[in-house]
Amino acid sequence: MAALELGDQRSRVLHALGSPEKRITRPTQSGRRLIAIGKKLGLSLNAAQVLIYVGVDVVLQHGSVLALVARRPYQGCTSSGLHVGMRADEIERSHGDLMFDNERYVWLVPGWPTLELKIRRIAKPNEQDALGGVEELYELQDHAATVYSIAVQRERELP
Repeated sequence: MAALELGDQRSRVLHALGSPEKRITRPTQSGRRLIAIGKKLGLSLNAAQVLIYVGVDVVLQHGSVLALVARRPYQGCTSSGLHVGMRADEIERSHGDLMFDNERYVWLVPGWPTLELKIRRIAKPNEQDALGGVEELYELQDHAATVYSIAVQRERELP
């Protein structure tokens, strides 16, 4: 994703994507994204850094890529052909039924345990329409709902 692979060194990221729009290196008030990603991935916040580009966040730990997070307007795709804006039914046709992970609040693709999807559908008239739709949780109500975020990360070592 973004011409990068998990484990790439920071220098490779900068060569491929250039200077980031923003860098978050400390878990401060302005670093809420680092705190949220850190908690989700189980990062040591002191060793983590997020490089923020248009549509892509690159999470580094100890100087190498630990996770990649794509969101709109990113136009690329994963090695398995998944991309932001893809419909849930397209993914299910090509990869099998999506599974909701109740602990991480993300959708998982069969065979890809380290790839996480966030899916949003158009709001119904009686629903709050926050950020351009309603997030699909637990079960897909609308199989035409689209992916708005893709995260891929290295598997964590179990304690």
